[in-house]
Amino acid sequence: MYRLRTLLMAAPLLALGCADETMVTDDPGVLEAQVSETELMYLRDRAAVSSAFAEGSATLQPTRSFLAAEFMLTLDDEDAQFEFAVFIDGEWSDWYALDTDGEGRFRNANIETAAPAQAVALRGADDRVEFVRAEFFAERAPEHDHIGFVDDRPFAESHEDETRPMSEAEAEKAARSGRWTLPSNMTSVSTSQYVGYEGAPAWNGGRNCGGGLLPGTRQLGEYLVANFPGASYFQGYNCRQIRGSSGMSLHGTGRALDVFVPLDGGQADNDLGDPVAHWLMQNAEAIGVQLIIWDRSIWSAGRSSNKHRQYTGSHPHHEHLHIEITSAAAAKRTAWFTGGSVSPPDNVPAPGASACSSSTLGRQVPHGEVVQMAYDSCGGTCEWAVCNDGSWNCSNESAGSVKHPHASCAPAQPVFTACTSRTLGRNVPHGESVQMSYDACGGTCQWAICNNGSWSCEGSNPAGATKHDHAQCAPPPAAAGESCHSRTLGRSVPDGDRVQMAYASCSNNRECNWAVCDDGSWVCTSSAGSGQDHPHQLCQ
Repeated sequence: MYRLRTLLMAAPLLALGCADETMVTDDPGVLEAQVSETELMYLRDRAAVSSAFAEGSATLQPTRSFLAAEFMLTLDDEDAQFEFAVFIDGEWSDWYALDTDGEGRFRNANIETAAPAQAVALRGADDRVEFVRAEFFAERAPEHDHIGFVDDRPFAESHEDETRPMSEAEAEKAARSGRWTLPSNMTSVSTSQYVGYEGAPAWNGGRNCGGGLLPGTRQLGEYLVANFPGASYFQGYNCRQIRGSSGMSLHGTGRALDVFVPLDGGQADNDLGDPVAHWLMQNAEAIGVQLIIWDRSIWSAGRSSNKHRQYTGSHPHHEHLHIEITSAAAAKRTAWFTGGSVSPPDNVPAPGASACSSSTLGRQVPHGEVVQMAYDSCGGTCEWAVCNDGSWNCSNESAGSVKHPHASCAPAQPVFTACTSRTLGRNVPHGESVQMSYDACGGTCQWAICNNGSWSCEGSNPAGATKHDHAQCAPPPAAAGESCHSRTLGRSVPDGDRVQMAYASCSNNRECNWAVCDDGSWVCTSSAGSGQDHPHQLCQ
């Protein structure tokens, strides 16, 4: 009687009334519309979960009957087990085990009923639950055989925020009464970042879908949930066609994320969601973020101008951020993944925490940040204090994630003399190393380090933070070879690797042929490649 994939529940907060339509924008993105008449509910934290499960099981009753429900769960143990029951026509069903799906501890679940249900109950490892988002569907479009999250449900747009001035309180809580807008300090950041857009391939029935989130996409989602209090859950992989188009949704490539921020009174919670969008935008080049949709606005890193503008797609994206990254980011090859310099999350307040006024900095300091004071206020000069919900507490430098040292408290730095380099034709600062093509240190192509005005031979392993190698001493470059994506293996393989395919792809009537990765392209061959062979077990 009941079909399911996964589940959870909460107390009703709001209802969303919708109608099928397709809106076209000038940016790639998901354009499907799947269901109408939904109710959205949350258990926002462990306290809400404990209260809901106080009697051993949680019961949730939407305001009207439903035919399906989708649940998104953030757990501290991905192996936690649950059971559910539904209430139909005055009777509870038996308890059914839940089969969860998702990314690690971020699980999702669907149930569908043959007849309209009035309530649902859940029991199990509630002590493992950190967050729940539940959406109840009153009807299902006939062309879809199951319910699943699609971020393009229609909504009634309002441009009120563009036609009247905001009060001081409204401006402070930006888009609670309007869409995501950029504060003045983020406008130049938006303009300075550029990342070229990489779309998805044409839809071919799902055969070229990636099979799941790629490693960089998953790592970015986990980072956002761990570092931003507004980010409660993420998901992303969905092998589907863009409705009304021949293209595949970028969710099918494994390079798109949906990061969920619970609504506040039916509106986007911009106090918690905007810092996520701003940090992604601020570090777009370092991470490889090519597009963000959040709260009726879209930011496209590949546009030369007007990157941030109103989004008119059919879903407002007011309870989640849609984030797309490049292939290099998904493969963890961009600066953020390889240890390059990026801006840390800032201005991310703990829920309900107040800022502190700092006389040292002459401005407000967010909750959790620490300031060093040159005067005696914590038992000595140059001590530290942390902002704790509007009050200063004496602490140490490691107490906060953001630190503001005082210039007069820094130890005096020694002054070193530079060295004159004949190889480079200029002076080289103390501590830097230079490779020489002539015999000056017991052989050609040896190294010397500048040591306070004098050169010291360093041998073949130079010291120094900065090294200047000589072009004539460099070994010949290794042959470059790009990797190839294998649909058979569901991942990329290095240049030179050979893959056996169980379907007919290198011949019209033969299966189990081989193809070798040749600098980013597949070449059909029966000869072994220079790399590893990947045979198919169905061909053995």
